[in-house]
Amino acid sequence: MRTLLKIFLILFSFYLCKSHNLKQIQKKENEYNSFNYSLFHKSNIKCSNINCPSPNFCSDSLETCFCAKGYINDPRNPQSYINCSYKQKKQLNSFLWEIFTNFGIGHLIIGNYFSGICKIILNLFLLFLCGLFYRISYSENENKTDFKIKLTLTIYLSFLFWFIWWVVDAFGFGFNKYNDINNVPLMQW
Repeated sequence: MRTLLKIFLILFSFYLCKSHNLKQIQKKENEYNSFNYSLFHKSNIKCSNINCPSPNFCSDSLETCFCAKGYINDPRNPQSYINCSYKQKKQLNSFLWEIFTNFGIGHLIIGNYFSGICKIILNLFLLFLCGLFYRISYSENENKTDFKIKLTLTIYLSFLFWFIWWVVDAFGFGFNKYNDINNVPLMQW
């Protein structure tokens, strides 16, 4: 009986929230099945403007709070009195920052600090290697040809790694494969 009620509520929320895709709702419901609540609505409550703040809305029977696009129930506190209070991070912002800069800012926006800081360190390392190569190339000491070859190989491999990481992040953010720091999917463009 509970399963039928859950299915009915999912279908009813899809009917009211045309901006959400049913397949995504079912997928996200399965991801968060360990919790006893939905990310996109909260049922069996007395819905009002206090516990369901705007732009979210209450059902006609005032028993369910439905989240507007870009808002979900807080995954850190499933028993919270205020519903639909967690604002999702935007996929478009992270995607554009990663595509045009590749400095890890997209990862920092969604709270993935480890990857973001690693990308910043990689960019600084590449900048240092290029400066070192420039300095050695225009020095008058010709005895460092072996070191120049090793340094050139290191720069090429570092740039290859940098490029592959850029492509992986472009596809990851483009197809919305990354979650924010609270393991919540990003708001799709």
